[in-house]
Amino acid sequence: MLLHGLGTSTFTFRELGPILGKTRKVVAIDLNGFGLTERPEASDAYSLAGQAAMVCGVLDELGIREADWVGHSYSGYLSMRIARDSPERVRRLVLVSPALRMEVAPDSFIRSRVLREAVYPGLRLILDDKRRFRALLEPAYHRKEVLTDDVLETYRQQLRIEGLHDAYRGFGASLDDLSRDRVEIAEIDMPVRVIAGRHDAIIPLQALKTSLAESKGRVELRVLESSGHSAPEEQPEALAVEISDFLDRR
Repeated sequence: MLLHGLGTSTFTFRELGPILGKTRKVVAIDLNGFGLTERPEASDAYSLAGQAAMVCGVLDELGIREADWVGHSYSGYLSMRIARDSPERVRRLVLVSPALRMEVAPDSFIRSRVLREAVYPGLRLILDDKRRFRALLEPAYHRKEVLTDDVLETYRQQLRIEGLHDAYRGFGASLDDLSRDRVEIAEIDMPVRVIAGRHDAIIPLQALKTSLAESKGRVELRVLESSGHSAPEEQPEALAVEISDFLDRR
């Protein structure tokens, strides 16, 4: 099971998925509000519980009760939440550049719908301008050549579809849930491997190491030397090796 991060989609796994698919069944799902998945009006759909229910519901439809989960960035945290609350669904867990500490936003932003609405026009301005959108995405990439004009435009158009405002409102309403219900890596009672990019500017490697210290060696950490935050796109082959090594050995 491959789950993407915020602002992206299953397009993130366009190279990683086929590589892993040579030796195992691979499922990738766009979360509520992203990619080709609808933008529900109900804000509950964008909470961690709502996203987890949607993803597990898809697995139920496919007849899959248990899977190995690979969560990237935000979905690293989402996968941890699922592993904690529904451990019967998760056999082994791979977290790629995971957001282990969800420092979501200032309290004033979390608790004020008026303030969040005031920010929305600025978001639209970024999405409507290719130059501004590139500036937003570039920090997630160490290898800038990976973020081609075609890749950039795919992500931009997937975000600009009908229902964007509903998704924005839904995620805004879910911020309080993110800030209150913390998931700690020490709570996860199953094999876990964390894979990080040496040059990650979004979740720096040292910050990740600090967060993992509480696991007392139970969680394996691997570092991709030529990657930033977007390892599935920057080093898909190397990432596939790390994932397959962990799953095969475990």
